[in-house]
Amino acid sequence: MIMKYHHFRYSPVALTVLFALSHSYGAATENKKIEENNDLAVLDEVIVTESHYAHERQNEVTGLGKVVKNYHEMSKNQILGIRDLTRYDPGISVVEQGRGASSGYAIRGVDKNRVSLLVDGLPQAHSYHTLGSDANGGAINEIEYENIRSIELSKGASSAEYGSGAHGGAIGFRTKDAQDIIKEGQHWGLDSKTSYASKNSHFLQSIAAAGEAGGFEALVIATHRHGKETKIHSEANKLKHNIRRITGFENRYDFTQIPHRMLLEDLLLIVEDTCPTLDCTPRARVKLNRDNFPVRTFPEYTPEERKQLEQIPYRTEQLSAQEYTGKDRIAPNPLDYKSNSVFMKFGYHFNSSHYLGAILEDTKTRYDIRDMQTPAYYTKDDINLSLRNYVYEGDNILDGLVFKPRIPYGLRYSHVKFFDERHHKRRLGFTYKYKPENNRWLDSIKLSADKQDIELYSRLHRLHCSDYPVVDKNCRPTLDKSWSMYRTERNNYQEKHRVIHLEFDKALNAGQGVFNQTHKLNLGLGFDRFNSLMDHGDMTAQYTKGGYTSYRGRGRLDNPYIYRRDPRSIETVSLCNNTRGDILNCEPRKIKGDSHFVSFRDLVISEYVDLGLGVRFDQHRFKSDDPWTLSRTYRNWSWNGGITLKPTEFVSLSYRISNGFRVPAFYELYGKRDHIGLKDNEYVQRAQRSHQLEPEKSTNHEIGVSFKGQFGYLDVSYFRNNYKNMIATACKRIIQKSHCFYNYHNIQDVALNGINLVAKFDLHGILSMLPDGFYSSVAYNRVKVKERKLTDSRLDSVNDPILDAIQPARYVLGFGYDHPEEKWGIGITTTYSKAKNADEVAGTRHHGIHRVDLGGKLTGSWYTHDITGYINYKNYTLRGGIYNVTNRKYSTWESVRQSGVNAVNQDRGSNYTRFGAPGRNFSLAFEMKF
Repeated sequence: MIMKYHHFRYSPVALTVLFALSHSYGAATENKKIEENNDLAVLDEVIVTESHYAHERQNEVTGLGKVVKNYHEMSKNQILGIRDLTRYDPGISVVEQGRGASSGYAIRGVDKNRVSLLVDGLPQAHSYHTLGSDANGGAINEIEYENIRSIELSKGASSAEYGSGAHGGAIGFRTKDAQDIIKEGQHWGLDSKTSYASKNSHFLQSIAAAGEAGGFEALVIATHRHGKETKIHSEANKLKHNIRRITGFENRYDFTQIPHRMLLEDLLLIVEDTCPTLDCTPRARVKLNRDNFPVRTFPEYTPEERKQLEQIPYRTEQLSAQEYTGKDRIAPNPLDYKSNSVFMKFGYHFNSSHYLGAILEDTKTRYDIRDMQTPAYYTKDDINLSLRNYVYEGDNILDGLVFKPRIPYGLRYSHVKFFDERHHKRRLGFTYKYKPENNRWLDSIKLSADKQDIELYSRLHRLHCSDYPVVDKNCRPTLDKSWSMYRTERNNYQEKHRVIHLEFDKALNAGQGVFNQTHKLNLGLGFDRFNSLMDHGDMTAQYTKGGYTSYRGRGRLDNPYIYRRDPRSIETVSLCNNTRGDILNCEPRKIKGDSHFVSFRDLVISEYVDLGLGVRFDQHRFKSDDPWTLSRTYRNWSWNGGITLKPTEFVSLSYRISNGFRVPAFYELYGKRDHIGLKDNEYVQRAQRSHQLEPEKSTNHEIGVSFKGQFGYLDVSYFRNNYKNMIATACKRIIQKSHCFYNYHNIQDVALNGINLVAKFDLHGILSMLPDGFYSSVAYNRVKVKERKLTDSRLDSVNDPILDAIQPARYVLGFGYDHPEEKWGIGITTTYSKAKNADEVAGTRHHGIHRVDLGGKLTGSWYTHDITGYINYKNYTLRGGIYNVTNRKYSTWESVRQSGVNAVNQDRGSNYTRFGAPGRNFSLAFEMKF
């Protein structure tokens, strides 16, 4: 089966182009015959209106690198969230944050903040890296897809359209209007959608209501979601794990002595608090398990000795894949996910020219996850020299084993780690639209003002306060649990934007005959006042201080040590140290500033040639009261140009050139801060004053050919992307060689190229004997690295560019049937992915004259088959899908790259299987539209 796919992969582009050319010619010939055989053709009336949805050539004439989806298409393809959006779009993938959330998209070799995300022109939150923090979030705010009307995915540098961050591409979302819900011939509309996906127990319920009366219109959408972690293949759950954990033993007998004299006469004790009369049987001190211990063959062990002998080795236990905790875990971490969103739009049409509207959104998302790569038990590898105590009360001898670092904790308690993620997005906006009746000078004006607040809250919980194997997230140290411990850390990232946009549109005609052309002009102005705050803190630990004091005795049976319990207390320790500059500094990180832009676009449409030109100027100002945070103004020009030649009705040739830029992210402006401990050093001060970060730059060249006709359409393109001044961490040696200025620097350059193919064929148009409604589709994307390098040899402690953001070459083939009146439909989609190229994730970390090779996990080739379908009956639609129909075992690169050095929260597990994709799974959706 795999060999068949290997044979296929070498020729899809050539075969598809040949297929399209032959059938475009056939379609043209057939049309010519029809014209010759008909003396008179009566054509239906065609009414051309402006598209309500986004389309590929809305902002530039070529459509190269553009993928546009509207809500109807998203519903048909069972898109329930961010991970479903690009399921069948090769070359675009989701960046996993590692704790349930996501960190944006990856396009053409770059990801996260290098792919811009905007909703109605509003920038979404940056992925903020708090390096070194166990509570690091790094997530972006999730976007509620039930509020979205259409999405444009722009591949390649797109800053002339989207501004800073559109370095390798951009994703533009447009929210719904009341007219998307109101049905034709009505003044109101009511939609309901209920769906379930088995791969992550994801349940969704969304209700949308809209109405219009007397010039007023209103839209309200309420959406609730909840789900669990994404399951791995069921076969993986059959794996068993063996663990050897510390249980301790009471060291009562010395096996080197002769029988009846084996009682250790110098280690016996009594705790006065549990035996006030001091006449109890003395207990022995607790010792750690061990593998090597003395044994004898004669004389035979006594029953008491044999009982101790059985307790000396480490206890071996077998756990299921779901029960096991540790670095070899293959089951995913348990996750509870919930989201609630309310979206409202209100508007009033004063007349046909004037409209005033308002928009409100409140979206809350939460992820509660347990890190089960953290062992809940202790092994000999966890032991260190600070293990002390040996005295205990009651029957749990683990009370006598206590780690005593700065924050002590006992071995009787489960070692548990939890992460909480809380995202909250609030938006309030107003829109004014003007369409003059006499549009001699202007067709429309749009003015919008928005206030958007996004909060991304993450918290770490480390607990040692519930008896193993019990796990209780809500447990805390109490006086009755000596040496119990709780530790926490918080990151609260807030990003606020106050945005004003003003747009002018005008379409005009010029020329005559073949020189007739339409100009679509757009002038845009924008202003954004922003505020970034990272509130890192609550780095505290609590523990119950225990301990015992011996005040008499010799440790013998007749004179044991007598211990008295020390007063117990709950101690609180702050781990913050604001005199330092690293992660222990808990001072708020504040950066504020503003940006503004001016943009102009002219799209020229004619019979044989389409031309497009766009230019934009952006200025960003960043300000901070912290002298170690970069405060700077950046000015950037961006542009794009395109030309489409249309020699025939069926063929067009296009070329697109564009550039992109990204100003430094807020966390990059804040800096690494490892050198702040040397802030009184004059050389460090000099290096800090001279430190600058420049914007990252990119250029995109793309050429394509498009075929369209009765057969359908086929688009093939070749692209080349160059990235300059990419920012990475590196160490700059200052005059005193022992000192290193470790910070973010512009140091990496990357060049890559690739091929993209998208086609959809109307099989009835190709072969009329087939019923109308049959179709097939092909999509293919491949990216190849041409060059990658470091641009400053004076910097060390820096990595070569690691291109884990490149998705392996992927093919998507589809075949299906849609009833002409969309009463029902069914389709099968096959996805084939090549193996990840090892060269893309290989590299070197440079340490002066030393080199440390970087490695990483890879994925092999894989394929899956999915079946989807729907049934429409009046106002009701039932949709369903079965995914991975053949129940194959495979891992996607998007999942496995969480183990790489560039991962947001690097997965350090040792078992590759934990990245396995779900086995056979299904989704169902029931929609009602009134």
